[in-house]
Amino acid sequence: EVFAQMYGRYYNYVSSAGLNYTPSFLTQGLAAMPSLHIGNAAVFTYFIWRDKRRWLPLYLMVCGFIATEALYTRFHYFIDLIVGVEVAAIAIILAQCLYVWYDRTRHHRHS
Repeated sequence: EVFAQMYGRYYNYVSSAGLNYTPSFLTQGLAAMPSLHIGNAAVFTYFIWRDKRRWLPLYLMVCGFIATEALYTRFHYFIDLIVGVEVAAIAIILAQCLYVWYDRTRHHRHS
């Protein structure tokens, strides 16, 4: 039902050459779960924190801007941001585990 309403409003907008614009018609009743924008920003911020700490304040400001913009424009709910950060944390942990496993198996083959 939500997608049908969104499509109807989108079709109305396009067919009117942009004159029949309904504010936030693409997000009414639906948010993008999780926020991969904030997830990507969290991954980059993690690596900056780990490797180049002098740049951390800049990246934290960018993350804050992305989070504020996502909430202000109503493309995301707050919970979407939290889950986006959690997805980023899981991705970082999995990547580190895979790297350790790969390094051990590679090292073991050459021994």
